[in-house]
Amino acid sequence: MINYNDKKFRPISNTENGETSNETLFHYKQIGNILTSEYSG
Repeated sequence: MINYNDKKFRPISNTENGETSNETLFHYKQIGNILTSEYSG
């Protein structure tokens, strides 16, 4: 299983009507099999 805990990702592309940008940052947290994410930007 891949461990995503404390990993941060940014989108590399988007569609015309997409709601993210290169300013959007996703911050993942994982405990066992539970994966959550917060985002901003």
